[in-house]
Amino acid sequence: KNRTTDRDCIFVGNHTEMSKKLQHILSVSMPKLKIISDLVQLRDVDCDDYLKVVYLCDYEQESIDGDVKRLIPVIRYFEENNKKLELVVITVLGIGIGVGETVYKSEAMISGFIKGVYTECKYVNARLIDIDTTSINSVIFRKQLLNDLLDNNNFNFVAYRGENRYIEAYAPCDEIVEYDSNNNHFIEKETYILVGGLGNIGSVICGVLKSRKCKIVILNRSIEITGNAFDSWLSAHSETEPYYDKIKFLSDIDNVSLLKCDISDFVSVMKTTEKIKGTYGSIAAIINLAGNVSNNNFKMITELEEADFVNQFAAKVYGTMYIEKMAEILKPRYCILISSLSAVLGGMGFTAY
Repeated sequence: KNRTTDRDCIFVGNHTEMSKKLQHILSVSMPKLKIISDLVQLRDVDCDDYLKVVYLCDYEQESIDGDVKRLIPVIRYFEENNKKLELVVITVLGIGIGVGETVYKSEAMISGFIKGVYTECKYVNARLIDIDTTSINSVIFRKQLLNDLLDNNNFNFVAYRGENRYIEAYAPCDEIVEYDSNNNHFIEKETYILVGGLGNIGSVICGVLKSRKCKIVILNRSIEITGNAFDSWLSAHSETEPYYDKIKFLSDIDNVSLLKCDISDFVSVMKTTEKIKGTYGSIAAIINLAGNVSNNNFKMITELEEADFVNQFAAKVYGTMYIEKMAEILKPRYCILISSLSAVLGGMGFTAY
């Protein structure tokens, strides 16, 4: 009773060679499988109360959010019409399994999104299968893939690499190493760039850097303070204004500067990069803390619009891509990207985030 028949299945393919190979594999094993080329066609499919869809993401597309934009209307349609949808999304190298493994940007966007769908939706059950280009030629893969597609009680995240099959699992962390104040990761008097450093995590990092007498450059969208201008800024602004407490905290730290920079705007990032290069010299690290955590960005999936994803992609996705360009010029010793655990665990209202 927990197994789907091929009569219930629809494969949504695309123009890629991988799609053609998967269509062939599935058609041989599932002669009644329906094949369509566009998710929009699902609305015309005659189904009373249940449908299983296998959707292959387009790993050759230039757009990093194309698959999310295509999936959202379909998921909303089934949720709002109280129709059950078993959605199996197949990505090609969308999850990093081994060290140094290439991951496609467009594919990597999907895993966190699927976690959100799985967490939130009542009528849509979403699962993800990630494959590499060698898996498709494996006999073991072909047999096991059919089981993964038809078994409704299977693991939510599966990855294939060659003839190996991986399943996602969690284990308790038995030991957390305490921060060693004597470590040499933060070298005294070096310059550290904090992108979006006016949040709570930024304050913690600034506190650590302060103890090391490091130079701190905080990039943000709205405030620019350099040198000894902190006191004048505080006297000119009300204590009730946003960021007043943060600026007051930073005013007690030596060698800290705030520079205006829209991390989602390539031109703004390049201008700021040149300013940093000319003023601060060598850079120890770039730490990306930028992200949109305002309350109106946390919505249930049936309430999400394309603009909600655009807001999140601006800092977290495009911002990261532009920081890579910044790093090519400034050549820091290392970069740190601060992300969200919701990308791994999901969470109610966290789908866009």
